[in-house]
Amino acid sequence: MERQLDTKYNLSLGTAGVFNGPFADVQSWLPIMYVNVRTLYRNFVASFDTKHYKPVSDEEFIETFLTEVSEFERIVKMETNNRVSTVFYYPKYEHLNKRVPYLKRKPYNPSIFDQVEENMWHRLIDEERFLPFNVIILEDEGFESNYMDIMLLSSFVVDLLEASKFNSVTLLESYTGKLKKRQEWYTKLNLPKAKDYTYRVPFNRFTLQIFGDKSGFFEKPNIELRKAICQMAKEDNWLPLATPDRIKASIKKLKGYEIKEKLYSYF
Repeated sequence: MERQLDTKYNLSLGTAGVFNGPFADVQSWLPIMYVNVRTLYRNFVASFDTKHYKPVSDEEFIETFLTEVSEFERIVKMETNNRVSTVFYYPKYEHLNKRVPYLKRKPYNPSIFDQVEENMWHRLIDEERFLPFNVIILEDEGFESNYMDIMLLSSFVVDLLEASKFNSVTLLESYTGKLKKRQEWYTKLNLPKAKDYTYRVPFNRFTLQIFGDKSGFFEKPNIELRKAICQMAKEDNWLPLATPDRIKASIKKLKGYEIKEKLYSYF
């Protein structure tokens, strides 16, 4: 199977975008970058041309991917003169229903790529195979608290709910290379298009369950509740950093016991 790689770096296009995307600025990077390996895998899969499909072994597929992760780590060190270190992590996402019970994760498509991902890390752990990079296997409890300022490279926005474990988290976008502070995380929600007030909806556990994410990791949520929240954000002049208490104050003013109790249950 043929792969489409970046012209400058021997990486998938999406992954290379953090270095040379339209908003990439390596000089502005923080000293620590947490990297979701599943995001790198997504970019890796997207680099294959499936129009001319031919069978590829799991072993060959996995080895090529692991080589790409190692190459990514090498390029980070090279481009930053060893100023930035990478922390690779692999989140299992096995019990997301406990954290975001109102969101339903989309099932994987029955393709060789997703089957390989589902099996790959089980094999690597069970067989204790050598990995050319260090990786943290993230269980349900998430990251350990360390109170550092970090960058987070992840296309799975549910990872942003872990921000309280750190002093600050700056999202590093794949493909674009753009750095986004918390006040810009609302762009990751599946908000209505072309609405001048959607920027008023903050990103948090509540709004993620109401709107879902743009990456398509979750099923589309309840449209009636989405409309109600957008209207409240507009009328009460929310800001992107509006706190849960601010949102609850707006909900309290709603008419109708049922909708208020429903929205409260999302916290």
